[in-house]
Amino acid sequence: MALTALVWPAGCTRERRPPAPGAFVPPTTPVALRLDVQQVRGTVLTVTGEGGTREITLAPHLAVYVLRPARPAEVQPGDWIVATGVPNEVLNFAIRRITVIPAALGAQPDADGVPRLPSGLAGSEAGRDPRERPVLAGRVTAVAEPRISLEVQGRTATLEVTDPALLYRLARGTLADIGAGDRIAAIPPQSGAPLEETTALLVLPAGR
Repeated sequence: MALTALVWPAGCTRERRPPAPGAFVPPTTPVALRLDVQQVRGTVLTVTGEGGTREITLAPHLAVYVLRPARPAEVQPGDWIVATGVPNEVLNFAIRRITVIPAALGAQPDADGVPRLPSGLAGSEAGRDPRERPVLAGRVTAVAEPRISLEVQGRTATLEVTDPALLYRLARGTLADIGAGDRIAAIPPQSGAPLEETTALLVLPAGR
């Protein structure tokens, strides 16, 4: 079965209104801790979130992954793609970010087909809109700009990157990559656990 997914960025218009879509049910998303960084002093961060402003101390061995701007030409067969979006009445969802997870990072698909690192991160957790979640995920089989061909749970999908500014690549980083204004996220080992107990941190740089 061929599945074609054409990505239209938020605000993009089309000449004709598409047929009314069926109900869209996004994949189940693990609960992530999301915080905004106000200040950095070594391994101590001043952050704000649902619980207000506080200081947290990061473990020196914490794995850090940074969302860096990318180009379609950087995408390789074997990489994973996670399209993050929010519900949209016309097109089922509006894409906010397309994340490339390099094959070398060792992500594995969960029960919904969303590739996740051993820490549970999929690269979609650091969004500034709480409605954001993975809406399409698959493994890259071919690239012919602006189209990226994917295998999505045994089916074929074609993702059209109409706005390169939406494309990010998940890259290994260090604590030194975290700065004021960044958005950070992590998936705790158990519900209610503090960020200090997580094994990996996702960073969305300020202004992104």
